Amino acid sequence: MSVQVEKDATFQHIAISVSNLEQSVAFYSQIFGFRVVLEMNFSDEVIGSIIGYPRAICRMIQLEKEERMIELFQYSNPRGQPIPSTRTQADIGFSHICFIVGDIDTVKKKLIRQGMAALMGYKVEVRTGVFIQYCLGPDGEAIELKEIKSRDRS
Repeated sequence: MSVQVEKDATFQHIAISVSNLEQSVAFYSQIFGFRVVLEMNFSDEVIGSIIGYPRAICRMIQLEKEERMIELFQYSNPRGQPIPSTRTQADIGFSHICFIVGDIDTVKKKLIRQGMAALMGYKVEVRTGVFIQYCLGPDGEAIELKEIKSRDRS
């Protein structure tokens, strides 16, 4: 059986449910340079139909940087559950979001100075000229910091 590939499909955004919109907006804006482009309040009539949760209520802030978007949702009904402290990168489902940065050490200092994220593991050269380190966002979401010193941008 042959599967028809959607040729016009492109990646457009990632959505993250958060416990505190203002804190998360500050994190993604101050650390990674995203800016707010849209704020909306959703009631059960709209968001409930989209996500299949009757009576859902949330606020959404859309952030953008260079045509990349992050949608942050804070639900007041139903209240979201925190990411379990036992969750690992090996668990099924969303694993992490990656940001290419100019210098991991500079970003780490900024994160530590602002008390905005916990670091995971160590900075590692995964192949010649490509370094990564993980940190956690405000709600425990895993974030990969990638520094590329070689010409290969993958």
